[in-house]
Amino acid sequence: TGVKNHSSELRLVRYILFTLKSGDVVIDAGAHLGYFTMVMAACVSGEGTVIAFEPSVKTGEYLRKNMLHKLQVRTEQMMLSSSKGESTFHEFPLKYSEFNTSIQRVSKKTMSSTSRVVQMTSLDAYCKENEIMPGFVKIDLAGGEYNVIKGAMHILTHVEKIALRLRKNDYEMLYGPAVTLLVQAGFVAFRINDQGVLVRMSDIDAYVSSLTEESDHIIFRKFIG
Repeated sequence: TGVKNHSSELRLVRYILFTLKSGDVVIDAGAHLGYFTMVMAACVSGEGTVIAFEPSVKTGEYLRKNMLHKLQVRTEQMMLSSSKGESTFHEFPLKYSEFNTSIQRVSKKTMSSTSRVVQMTSLDAYCKENEIMPGFVKIDLAGGEYNVIKGAMHILTHVEKIALRLRKNDYEMLYGPAVTLLVQAGFVAFRINDQGVLVRMSDIDAYVSSLTEESDHIIFRKFIG
């Protein structure tokens, strides 16, 4: 569409277009302005549901405006984590809002952020309360991935596919533990090639270390056979 130009985002879009189908239930954890939310909404059509989580006030406002006529999309202005409660969330100016995070140290930007208290919940709690079970979960939270996965251990017994954005910086401290949780839950890591097709990886740590860009979207699937 010309909106995205990061190679990993383009490959993820191709994978989503090939994979999601009408009627699917999808979680977008860290929806930002809603680009991927809209792509997934088009795939699941009117019979499916996309639940988009975005705790930022300003970014969330744009997200809701972008989803006004997407009846299959439900937006939630809250932070996903390992439990229910409240947490501090750090927001940057809109131009740099992709760095919004619950983990202050992951951002290398020099401009100041605004910190505020937000409501948080876990995916297990949310899905139980709303009686839903997603088949696909996209997670891009600039450092909060481990806590989200930790709070989703029940639904992970049913989820088939997870898209996880892994950043080369802070991988060992923040993203590696999230990968370990998924592997322990029975998931296998795949990279997405330029055609949107999955290629199984034997050493995800080495792959992330060799990245020439700052991040990549990795697909985790349950291993069968």
